Amino acid sequence: MEESEGGWMLEHVGDHFIASTGKWLFRGTMNIGENESLEKVQLTGKPIRSVAAGPGVLFTVGDEKVIEARNAKTLEVTHTSPPYAKKLGKVHLLTSDASQILVADKTGDIFMTGFDEKTGFTTPTFFIGHTASMITGLTTCLSNKIVVTTDKDEHIRFTRNPAKDIVEAYAFGHVGFVSALQKLSDNIIATGGGDGMVKVWEVPTAKCLFTDSLSATCTINSLAFDSSTNTLFAAVEGIGSIAYKINLSDLDNVVSSKSGVVATRVASQLISSGGVLVGAYIGTSHPFIEKFSTAPISSASTSQVQVFLSAVPVDIGSEITAVKPSYWQSELDKKRTLRAGIDTPSDIQRKKAEKRSAAEAETDK
Repeated sequence: MEESEGGWMLEHVGDHFIASTGKWLFRGTMNIGENESLEKVQLTGKPIRSVAAGPGVLFTVGDEKVIEARNAKTLEVTHTSPPYAKKLGKVHLLTSDASQILVADKTGDIFMTGFDEKTGFTTPTFFIGHTASMITGLTTCLSNKIVVTTDKDEHIRFTRNPAKDIVEAYAFGHVGFVSALQKLSDNIIATGGGDGMVKVWEVPTAKCLFTDSLSATCTINSLAFDSSTNTLFAAVEGIGSIAYKINLSDLDNVVSSKSGVVATRVASQLISSGGVLVGAYIGTSHPFIEKFSTAPISSASTSQVQVFLSAVPVDIGSEITAVKPSYWQSELDKKRTLRAGIDTPSDIQRKKAEKRSAAEAETDK
């Protein structure tokens, strides 16, 4: 039995999901059925933060400060990049053949590298910097001509590619760190923040098409979009999962309806595809994964529909007893605490020291 460090990583890759927590990497299908076999391998290194899929290969990044190329079926490492200076948090393929790969580190720098099955990784080159703030989201729009990045300082940035020195626009509106980024179409994205807001944006104009202010004290943990049902799911801390029906053909009414809480347990991460929603949870005794059939959501046509989804548990084994927050989550929690005006442990110690010094100074008078 072990205590897992690093929270959950959950990504949708083809007709499978890839999940990781601590020293374990899992691969399962996006189908709902009985007796599903979940593939898993034990990692020899530090936690994985992000994964991207190439032709027959998965690229994973994390606290090891390297990019690992893994066989898409066995999950075993086939190639490892030279080490980067900082921990890596996000990976995204600019090209389907993996000739251009973007990786973001914990200080806000994004690098470009390439991969070949025979020769491995190419030498990375600096792509863009993000005002020295931790990258929380990375994707591309408009046929990869715009690189979309979000960070823990409320920034949503649209950068031109390949003219990377030109910032097309900033999307302003969040008043807390941006905790979730989800691509809805080639020119529409959704974001969620530590301010409890879900927003939908047009790329590259940075026009805000929709805002839902759920709670100023809640964080949007994750966003997931199912293109088969045009449903956007949001995992909201303290509330549960909420569904939005998306209408991409009418940007003036891009969200046509909103459900009530469809799943009461608060997911750490969500993904959705083909009418199936997958959630990864911290849990009270051990972490777990659940699947939901989202077919009832497709019938939602009113402004507030209450539909509870039935969970199908996914057995990940009993090796992991608990999940510690990751460095990345700790940084976001710190940012949220500062925004809320709540003293961190270091603030408390500092104020106690200042109080003692003031008392001593008063005594010496």
